[in-house]
Amino acid sequence: MLKEAQQKSPGRLDHPQKESSQPEQKNPHTVHAEEKIRVGINLLNDLVNLAGEMVLGRNQLNQVAMPLVKDIPGLNTVTGHISRITTEMQEKIMQMRMQPVSMIFGKFQRVVRDLSKKINKEIRLFTYGEDVELDKSIIEALSDPLTHLIRNSVDHGIEFPEDREKTGKPRQGLIELRAYHQAGHVYIGITDDGGGIDGPAVGEKAVQKELITREQMKKMGEKELAKLIFKPGFSTAEQVSDVSGRGVGIDVVMTNIQQLGGTVEIDTELNRGTTISLVLPLTLAIVSGLVICLDNQFFILPEANIDELVRIKPDERKSRINVVQQSYVLRLRDILLPLVSLKEVLGLTLSPEKGDIFGNQAEHLRILVIKHGSTRFGLMLDSVENIEEIVVKPLPRYLSNQKCFSGASIMGNGSIAMILDVGGLFDKARLHRAEMKLEDKTLKTEKGTSEKDIQTLLLFDNCTSERFALPLELITRIEKVKQSNLEKIKDQYYLQYQGDKLRLVFLEHHLPVEKPDRSNDATIAIIVPKMVKYPMGIVIGSVQGTINEAVEIDTLSITAPGLFGTAILDGRITLLPDMYRLFELAAPEWYDRGAGSKKDHSLAKRILIVEDTPFFRMIEKDYLISAGYEVLEAENGKEALAILEQEIVDGVILDIVMPEMDGWQTIRAIRADSSLKYLPVMAVTSIAEDVEAEQRSKKEGFTQWEAKLNKERLLEKLAEMVTGKREAR
Repeated sequence: MLKEAQQKSPGRLDHPQKESSQPEQKNPHTVHAEEKIRVGINLLNDLVNLAGEMVLGRNQLNQVAMPLVKDIPGLNTVTGHISRITTEMQEKIMQMRMQPVSMIFGKFQRVVRDLSKKINKEIRLFTYGEDVELDKSIIEALSDPLTHLIRNSVDHGIEFPEDREKTGKPRQGLIELRAYHQAGHVYIGITDDGGGIDGPAVGEKAVQKELITREQMKKMGEKELAKLIFKPGFSTAEQVSDVSGRGVGIDVVMTNIQQLGGTVEIDTELNRGTTISLVLPLTLAIVSGLVICLDNQFFILPEANIDELVRIKPDERKSRINVVQQSYVLRLRDILLPLVSLKEVLGLTLSPEKGDIFGNQAEHLRILVIKHGSTRFGLMLDSVENIEEIVVKPLPRYLSNQKCFSGASIMGNGSIAMILDVGGLFDKARLHRAEMKLEDKTLKTEKGTSEKDIQTLLLFDNCTSERFALPLELITRIEKVKQSNLEKIKDQYYLQYQGDKLRLVFLEHHLPVEKPDRSNDATIAIIVPKMVKYPMGIVIGSVQGTINEAVEIDTLSITAPGLFGTAILDGRITLLPDMYRLFELAAPEWYDRGAGSKKDHSLAKRILIVEDTPFFRMIEKDYLISAGYEVLEAENGKEALAILEQEIVDGVILDIVMPEMDGWQTIRAIRADSSLKYLPVMAVTSIAEDVEAEQRSKKEGFTQWEAKLNKERLLEKLAEMVTGKREAR
């Protein structure tokens, strides 16, 4: 790409269209905003290797300097400065290797045009996200798999024009090639509006070829059956064409993507079309990873694959871990996740004192919730050490067939740690279904409180005797830093965090709580939240753990702006801060922008909240009242329908998982009523990134979909929803 661009315009890499529309003025004093020079790829590779060595050296320096920080004044400042410079340099060097996917997307227009003419089909290709960038090595390895998938969509995905007309489709078929960033990965989707994949037919073919047994086929869902096309040697084509066959050699696509550390997902609907999604890492050279310990051996799990960390107390094991179909599962809010013992998957010998997969029954059980494509599972381990930037080294030749590892890295202490491959762990553990909704009545607690009433809260202090709690769903991570690392600008404190400036909020500045002593250079913790518009963090003292309890909030005893109220948790009075309100109080110049206009539209607007959990219902009600809405409440779908018969509302916020009558049943009943047909209804859920459920919500008739605790997004979508409501009464 560099070479071609420079041949067109020596010394510059400007877009040709920009050059033609704005001819360069020949002024000797003109200074170009950005000039380019030629750099050989070998030099770039050398720089990447040197950046990797710098990261390793930085990690080793931090390991050696940590015990000496107290004795040597200024050492912590120097090591912190070196760490920041190393991180910035590494990021800049990695950006030099990044190239846009347009490098490979550009050729597919001609591929589709030529193939469609050859086989007498009418097909048009649309591409999106061509400016999304990937590491050069990934771009190069991605060309062949994408070509194979595009050719399959043309040859066996899109029907012939005559067949499309018979089914009511336009003669011209459509293929979409789309790239976008999400959660530290790049997603590439190939979508066609063709005939889709017949899951049962694929299953029958796999049984005929003895790739699976008929008993296995009966246990598989539609998506699992469709995914059999990636099995080596599988094909549904009666005759192999010189173009492709959906299934012929497509296992190579899966193999190549997995070698890049990515995953492949397939979503298909008969006679509607097929979408194949490739999930890829941004780079293969240096990644952020979580260091975990297992029988005194260290392993590294890429941070991008980690959804959350769950710690279960010894007395909670019986209530939160069950056996379903002879396998252990974890109750996590309203879903069941299969549990995998990392020690068991890796074949490590169990210690004598640890007779089962749960280890010592008196200790806390640590479980990492791992993302694998669109699915999740729980990974049990001994302990979590820390997060480090790691340099990925390729596996030696004699370990290349080990599917559980994707590479190796050198730790700060000089030891070797293996990098775990999530896809390999998933396959070796033989997980077919990665998660299930908690709908089985036998899995409900025998007490009056259902599992859904139980909330997972993070407990922490503020360097005082007072205790606080926040819902774990609101927290991305917790950073431990020295107070000397904080930087003061005017009256505000900031922390340099992942290339951004994190504005810090102190609880004692906004809540009626005791002021801590922060005179010494002690280590403090900073809560980095999820789902916030601006980069902000909450300064706390130390984390005391997590708790799973049904929360009854007292909103009368202790009141203040920025405080939901108090609750008695584990025998102690605990303050429950309103995180979003705290941010609004701390940065009014950010959050007051346009606040007046936001409230104007909501005057006299009535919203019905349908939520069976009092904790979430109280939080959502507080959000809406603060925005100027009038609020009605219902605990389930039946109550909601009764209220809608008597009251006129401008919108409904509807929980999905509820007793008596769940969200899906309730929305069907609402849409079946002619007077409520156009009533705006927003689905809210604890699982914000449930793509399948979100797609289903649109088909069922929901107007919007959002996470329960994301105040800003919830209010924004609600405003759009009620102002765009069509009057049908």
